[in-house]
Amino acid sequence: MAEELRLDIKPELEDFNNHIKINKNIILSAPFGDGKSYMLQQFKEKYANHYHFITLYPVNYTIADNGDILEYIKRDIIFQLLRDGLISDTTDFSTVCGSLFTAENINEFVDDISNSKDNSSLLGAALKVLIKAKEKYDSEKKTASKLLYHHQNHKGELYEDDLYTMIIKAGLKNPNKTTVLIVEDLDRVDPAHLFRLLNVFSTQFDRPYINDDDYKSSNKFGFNKTILVMDYEQTELLYEHFYGNKAGYHGYMSKLMTTQPYRFDIKQKAQDFLYHHIVKDVGVSEVGFECFTQIKKKIKALSVREVVAVLSADISSFIKVHSLNMYNGEPYSTVGGATKCLFYMQLLGCSMEDFKMAFLSQQQDRTTLLKLLAPFILEHAREREFEVRYSNGELNSSNSYTILLKDDGEISVSKTFKVSEGRPNDQPTLEKAIQQMIDCTYCKGMK
Repeated sequence: MAEELRLDIKPELEDFNNHIKINKNIILSAPFGDGKSYMLQQFKEKYANHYHFITLYPVNYTIADNGDILEYIKRDIIFQLLRDGLISDTTDFSTVCGSLFTAENINEFVDDISNSKDNSSLLGAALKVLIKAKEKYDSEKKTASKLLYHHQNHKGELYEDDLYTMIIKAGLKNPNKTTVLIVEDLDRVDPAHLFRLLNVFSTQFDRPYINDDDYKSSNKFGFNKTILVMDYEQTELLYEHFYGNKAGYHGYMSKLMTTQPYRFDIKQKAQDFLYHHIVKDVGVSEVGFECFTQIKKKIKALSVREVVAVLSADISSFIKVHSLNMYNGEPYSTVGGATKCLFYMQLLGCSMEDFKMAFLSQQQDRTTLLKLLAPFILEHAREREFEVRYSNGELNSSNSYTILLKDDGEISVSKTFKVSEGRPNDQPTLEKAIQQMIDCTYCKGMK
């Protein structure tokens, strides 16, 4: 659609913001497809001046070993910090360099530079600094600090604090905004890997033996807040399936959140929003219009994700013939209430039989229906005022209507109580008009 349509979830956004303010580690919970990512996207936009968000998608990590998962996490965080300009030439790298100089692989790094054929002044200066750092490392490697150095710089270690970790910490030192790590789409992770991933994250949230005055935080990288996005209740069922119903799910999850999960539900609001949007877009009253009965039933089965997909769909891609010629040769747009109704019914999974039955139902408001079908009736009409009948071929007061195209282009529809004589037998019928409308669209799977 040309105009972006959004649910009004301002109260939910404000309530979630209040929850974040008083909690350090948060679980955002709702059933799969019920708008967690949608709400977070709007939350990010609304509170962009208050928070700096870094988002991870761990579904991409499931094929990796636990130690490698941490490397992927660091890579993804650094990419986003670079994108957002939080790592640049002005970043304070003094702490970063301290980490580099104590790295166990400094021997290999110095040897590589020493063997380089590039004798530029920059390389020479770097070499002098690194050689001095190596000498310091060699003098301390037999002390108790060697053990700490090993664990801080060995990939995959619980207390790993290597160069890349220090770069992330330096990039997150933003005094103007609260930094938030969002772990998205945990619902999409294979259950066989889900708890392995959660274990990796939990080890980074709970670090009681780390004493780092520069980065007072309970998590590895120094984020002020963390948000895990999942269905808390569904995850409980998976946990009990793997470990039994006495395995202590809530105690396990308490390591990942400060208090309780933040549960929210905008499914009903999303469904109501879509229904009223369709009524407005089609341009007729829902009272007496049978198509809306079918549409309402289908909408009730939609998730928030599916509602957003329907709202984002573009009707122009559905129309095959965008205009028809009236009886006088003038073009008339086919993009109207009837084709929009057909468009939405197809998106919602209605069959062609559902569509035809709804349009030809005896409970249908005929005047409204004929206004919707006017472009397709006018295409067959011979004059500006004419009668239209149904396919039984009879013209009488129960199934005959007069349609008038006014000078200003408006269409008037009224029931005919006195049947005109001498009307040609090829006047348009509802069935012809409906088929003409269908032929002007791409009705995939409905023909």
